[in-house]
Amino acid sequence: MNNPNIATFDTIIIGAGQCGLFAAKKLQDIGLNYLLLERNTVGQVWDERLEGMRLFTSRQLCHLPGLAFPGEQNGFPDISEMANYLCNYIETFKLNIRERTKVINLTKNANQFLIALENGELLSAKTVINATGSNQVAYVPEISTKLSDQVLQYDALLPSLSVIPSGKSVVVVGDGATGRQIAGGLAKRCQVTLATGVPRGMPPNTILGKYLFWKQKLQAVYSKFIT
Repeated sequence: MNNPNIATFDTIIIGAGQCGLFAAKKLQDIGLNYLLLERNTVGQVWDERLEGMRLFTSRQLCHLPGLAFPGEQNGFPDISEMANYLCNYIETFKLNIRERTKVINLTKNANQFLIALENGELLSAKTVINATGSNQVAYVPEISTKLSDQVLQYDALLPSLSVIPSGKSVVVVGDGATGRQIAGGLAKRCQVTLATGVPRGMPPNTILGKYLFWKQKLQAVYSKFIT
């Protein structure tokens, strides 16, 4: 593509979360011409999560290459820590990023990708990395539409648990990390039922003094050598 009005890159990365930043750092290390696009500001998706939430992986496993995650390494960071870390990562390595830049269309022409932005600008790249993430939109089952209007319904994207009045009976649907934290946060002032669906085991965080996720990380690395 030889249009001088279209900026061309070796690679364009869409999404500046952990995966997007990791990819940008690796491309920068090998000297490729890349651009990282983020539709919001870096870390905004974390800042907008439910107040008081924490990750379920410890700080020692939350860092990206080249920059340690600050704080007590066996502790669990909260959402603001994660947002700040991502911003610090970009600043530390001077990654090439454009924030508040929304991609609205992606097409391929011969060996080039054409990326259309919301502001009308066009970009071109030999390769594109989709790092837009998952679980960005709350899933609301259809059965919820059949409940009485007197039943207040919220998803996990509500800003604070304070919007739920005290003394109410509350059902939290889903016992993942988010559901359990919400249930725990409401238990002191509401009658809470945690709907778990299929029963599942809850292994401890540490086994024989070793962090469980670290063991899983070692197993993943080991499997690459034996397959």
